[in-house]
Amino acid sequence: MLELKNISIMDRVLDFSLTVGRGEIIELQAPSACGKTLLFSSMLGLYEDYLGTISIKGQDGKKLAQKKLGFIFEFPNLISNMSIRENLSLVIHHLFPELSDNKITDWVYEELDSYQLIVLCDKRPAQLTPGQLRLICFIRATMTNPELLLWDNALAGYADWPRTLIQDKLQNILQQNGTIILFSNRDLRRECQHYQLQTKLYNWQAGNWNEERS
Repeated sequence: MLELKNISIMDRVLDFSLTVGRGEIIELQAPSACGKTLLFSSMLGLYEDYLGTISIKGQDGKKLAQKKLGFIFEFPNLISNMSIRENLSLVIHHLFPELSDNKITDWVYEELDSYQLIVLCDKRPAQLTPGQLRLICFIRATMTNPELLLWDNALAGYADWPRTLIQDKLQNILQQNGTIILFSNRDLRRECQHYQLQTKLYNWQAGNWNEERS
């Protein structure tokens, strides 16, 4: 369970509380500059100047093991002087230092092959198309089956990829791992319907998000 209690961040998020159970998807919709990225950064421990508490399974969010979290940034942020294989391997090595280099490489190859992207393995980020970069960032965030997945500007830029590539992975981590997923964007209704995702929608108004009830 994810719990946000009385979160306030500058003048953008004001006394926001939210409880999310295992396997649920939450959409946070708001215009630009309303605190969506700041809220996600606070959950990740990248921004600590906030009021209130963040916890997963009762554990303080600031002390969470990084392997429990996955984050897809609004813009692709791969390391430019590393190959795609090296970018993905770096994440696995950091989270699972006990694994051998061979096992990490096998893991990366298996992930890329499942998306039919094995040909990108030795390419640098600058050699990829924008759509390929976004999909690699999606793979990086989901390949370790995180307990919490945060996706800033969610589903934008993925229209060129077969729906099942994204849909199947999201459904897999939801059903098998009970992953909690938080999306943020200006308007996700069309994208979520396209990917057949059942979500709870929260709309921003005057510094807070309120659940939209049908």
